[in-house]
Amino acid sequence: TNGGAFDVSPGGSLELDDVSFEYCQASKTGGVLNLKAGGTANVTNSKFGYCTAVEHGGALNMQGGELAVQGCDFDGCTAGKSGGGICVQSGQLLVGGSKLVHCSAQEGGGLGLSSNEELQLIQSSIKECSAQQKGGGISLKLGRLLVDGCTVAHCFADTGGGLDILQGAE
Repeated sequence: TNGGAFDVSPGGSLELDDVSFEYCQASKTGGVLNLKAGGTANVTNSKFGYCTAVEHGGALNMQGGELAVQGCDFDGCTAGKSGGGICVQSGQLLVGGSKLVHCSAQEGGGLGLSSNEELQLIQSSIKECSAQQKGGGISLKLGRLLVDGCTVAHCFADTGGGLDILQGAE
């Protein structure tokens, strides 16, 4: 299934504030949340611990729409393919004032990004995340990522320990 706790359909919206999620699981994408095209979600001051997805987005997965993540902590989240903490396959993402630690995936241990839309990482940190292949901290396969006032530290992968950018992405 998609979205271990929430699967937001086109036209749907979700607001989460000061919520804790631990050991949530999805058999496909989004251990906690799967956001589809046309949906919106705002997640603030929340915690995600040891959430997992078999494919993409150990905690949060985007298949489109708009997602804002503010003041959140992700710890020990994992995905079998991309985005141990957060995976963006399509859609607009803003992550601000958040921390991702000890997250892991095949690609993009902290963040797995592949979207032609607006992607922003502001005043956040990604630490001690890992990937089996590319982008221990962040894997950017497609699109443009704005990073401002962030720390990516002690992350590792086979290629691009902190950040792996595929040719053509910015």
